[in-house]
Amino acid sequence: MVTRRMMSAAVLLVLVTAGCGAKDEPGVASVGGPRPATAGTSAPAGDREEQLRQFAQCMRDHGVDMPDPQPG
Repeated sequence: MVTRRMMSAAVLLVLVTAGCGAKDEPGVASVGGPRPATAGTSAPAGDREEQLRQFAQCMRDHGVDMPDPQPG
């Protein structure tokens, strides 16, 4: 009989503490690192063109026939 009371108390304790830990935050789960830049931010033109060239090279390395991007 003591065992049932202890089990009931343990279950009740778990339910109460689980309700206290809930957060109501929207978004995606993360490990607490910095947030990525939003789509509205822009890199300097030279950096952007270099990134596009690197992307095209990566695609070619993985079997996709893709030409280097043109300026503009």
